[in-house]
Amino acid sequence: LTLDHSPVSSSPEILGGTLVFRGTRVPVQTLLDYLQDGFSLEQFLAFFPSVGREEAQDFLRLVRERPAEVLLDENVPAPLRPALGLHEVKTLQE
Repeated sequence: LTLDHSPVSSSPEILGGTLVFRGTRVPVQTLLDYLQDGFSLEQFLAFFPSVGREEAQDFLRLVRERPAEVLLDENVPAPLRPALGLHEVKTLQE
């Protein structure tokens, strides 16, 4: 997976360029927030039916494999980093 062929997109016309699930207005940060708050992926998908299971799983895989291309370190909540395999993620500013 790459950002060019990923389940997420960013456009200035959609939520000011916030990274969202492709074809939706659901920010990917919302999934991370739900997981951090103890919700399961299934619960997130029930709350946001416009996001497909495969897209959510692909996004989480992308975060694990290429975090610097997806999110800045400060956007990934510290308690979630180990679950996503993100132990030490550098920000673009570093």
